[in-house]
Amino acid sequence: MDTYGDENFDATVVSIAPAATSVNGVGAYAVKLQFNGNDERIKSGMTANIGIKVGERKGVLAVPERSVMTRGDAKIVMVLDGSNKTSEREVKIGEVETTVWWK
Repeated sequence: MDTYGDENFDATVVSIAPAATSVNGVGAYAVKLQFNGNDERIKSGMTANIGIKVGERKGVLAVPERSVMTRGDAKIVMVLDGSNKTSEREVKIGEVETTVWWK
């Protein structure tokens, strides 16, 4: 909630508008949330910056998608070694974890 700075509030997405509206020339979608728990500070119509976690995996390496290159059927990342040289390493791609941010 913008009013409460960096404080986090757990909530579940109830609906996302099917069409965007333009806010300062950028498409924005209205999102309705159901907060988990009762907090009297939260009022209808307040604005928020929200992060939506759509998946999570433990014990795996995460790299930015833009760091993964394709060579034929192989997926490659560049790795920096102890002597500041890079080398290619083939990686197996699993599920993509994404956090979506709306303002």
